[in-house]
Amino acid sequence: MPTLLRIFLLSLGSGALPLQSQVVPVQANVDAQAQRRIQADAQESTRRRRMEDNLRRLVSALDPSILSGPNGPARTVQAMAAFADLLNDNLPPKQSIQQALKKSPLEPSATQKTSAYLLHCWNSLSERMTPEDLQAMRKGEEPKVPLNLPPYSP
Repeated sequence: MPTLLRIFLLSLGSGALPLQSQVVPVQANVDAQAQRRIQADAQESTRRRRMEDNLRRLVSALDPSILSGPNGPARTVQAMAAFADLLNDNLPPKQSIQQALKKSPLEPSATQKTSAYLLHCWNSLSERMTPEDLQAMRKGEEPKVPLNLPPYSP
């Protein structure tokens, strides 16, 4: 009898193995989907943070007192890099300016000339900027080949 019981239990156990082997791939698939979702969420969060940082650079560049001050050229260069980075994130310069204007504490009348100036600068140099230029420009430095941007005058 113990032998018969042992055979019965073994047959039950062998029947459970195929069921268990089916559960493991399903769980692995669920885990992989969850991991992909987490990665996509992290990438989206990083993209949003990067866009917010670039929009902050544009907001500060919209201030006429900053652009006409001693740090004006560096802020203009940083704004151009911000435009390029935002364009890589599918936000064109005109929309970038609109987003920055919404975040700016200044009145629209105070930022009208600066926004036009920044867009003019972008249009004059956007096609000749290189990735190496952008690295320097993000820091507010002039690239190896000078940009020759006109200074801002209120």
